[in-house]
Amino acid sequence: MLSFDNVSFAYGQHLVLKNISLQINKGEFLAIVGPNGSGKSNLSKLANGLIQPHLGKVLVDGVITQMPKSLREIRRLVGLIFQNPEDQFITTTVFDEVIFGLENIGVDPDKMKSIAEDALKKVEMLSYKGLEPHKLSGGQKQRVAIAAILAMKPKYIVFDESTAMLDPEGRQNIITLMQQLHTEGITIIHITHHMEEVLVATRVLVLKDGLIVADGTPASIFNNNIESNELEVPLALKLKQRLRSTGIKVPEQVMTLEGVVDYLWTSS
Repeated sequence: MLSFDNVSFAYGQHLVLKNISLQINKGEFLAIVGPNGSGKSNLSKLANGLIQPHLGKVLVDGVITQMPKSLREIRRLVGLIFQNPEDQFITTTVFDEVIFGLENIGVDPDKMKSIAEDALKKVEMLSYKGLEPHKLSGGQKQRVAIAAILAMKPKYIVFDESTAMLDPEGRQNIITLMQQLHTEGITIIHITHHMEEVLVATRVLVLKDGLIVADGTPASIFNNNIESNELEVPLALKLKQRLRSTGIKVPEQVMTLEGVVDYLWTSS
């Protein structure tokens, strides 16, 4: 479990997170949304000890992140994928990028090659292992960043706006990979501005002005006037609302364009 216990964080006198109490359970797919400046990215950095709370505490499987001797293990357990993958690259080849993380956590050198190759294979980047990371497309770079985290066998992966710089196809590919990792038992925490991406989550957290203002399933969040929190309702749900206003009672659990089309096709 990843726990935030009355956590506050500030830059100087500006309080960006205010008394956040939150539990993220093993196996969840949590989407975190909110307007700019709501504190989303700071929450992600607190989750793996990259920054520390000014008040309260963050615990990863019961271990407090403020203990320096525990940070290496915490950062292995909680992988963090940034918006720009190049911020994470420090080596000259794709393969070395994955190996670097394994060296940092003291993996047996005889096992590194197979672990790195398995991680690259999982994200469909094994054939690129000899290339320089900066020569890859945006989506490929994100896959390499994910492979570097996967190689360390995390229990939680935090995607901090990781699809923001990608085209629609690249974004969908990363979302599909998140779903795959979730089915394999990894807890996914996805911070995003793209409301369509929220629909694949099992739980949604809405932040505003450093506070949690909503917490629930995608259906419950989007059915309770999310526009008041400066967030746009996804196209699929706008279509569903229009259909319902004309008397076509699309079920609440239908949350995607594909689902709406399937319902219209099978109910006609």
